[in-house]
Amino acid sequence: MGEVIKFSGDFNFLSEEDKNFVVGVLKDFYSKVKRSLNNEVSFEVFVKDYKKNKASKNDSLSEKKVKYSMHLKVVAPTAIFEAEAVDWDLARTVHQLCKKIETEIEHRFHVSDQNKGRKR
Repeated sequence: MGEVIKFSGDFNFLSEEDKNFVVGVLKDFYSKVKRSLNNEVSFEVFVKDYKKNKASKNDSLSEKKVKYSMHLKVVAPTAIFEAEAVDWDLARTVHQLCKKIETEIEHRFHVSDQNKGRKR
């Protein structure tokens, strides 16, 4: 999947567990997008972090809080979809990003209306 999902930005700030989580969610989402568009697609993902030092009143050490920013570009032969999500929680950021792309695809192609006529 290296050619289908391309990462840019500073993806190395994430731990291995977080990287595996993001890649896993995007792989699952890739198959869903490919199925709904009935075409080959590629993902371009840009990941960035914003660190904020938050000093505790009782502790002299400062803990770092990280805000995640993700931008996803879905390139299909017929259209290009883009979405961006920013949040303090990595899982929530990835899922917001996927939901926004789903909404864009639904808005453009009305995929759910096309599937109503099919019998299972």
